[in-house]
Amino acid sequence: MDVQKTMEFILKQQAASTVMINRLVEAQYNTEQNVNRLAESQAESDARLDRLDEVVKKTSQVVEHMGEKVDALVAVVDSLVRRPNG
Repeated sequence: MDVQKTMEFILKQQAASTVMINRLVEAQYNTEQNVNRLAESQAESDARLDRLDEVVKKTSQVVEHMGEKVDALVAVVDSLVRRPNG
């Protein structure tokens, strides 16, 4: 067994492992950054959806109120149309 060659092999393997570990650390960091951006984006989307939900609820209330007003107007017009001429 050639000790010198074995040591060189081990050192090359260790250097290659170090490079791979550094790449993995960088990839992990990039992944964490992407996840953080995604989480922020999701929070913004949730806030927008909450605001949209409030707008839809208010719009629904306005439409319901307008429907009641239209029903009342129809009742008045109907009573005027059905009133005998006198």
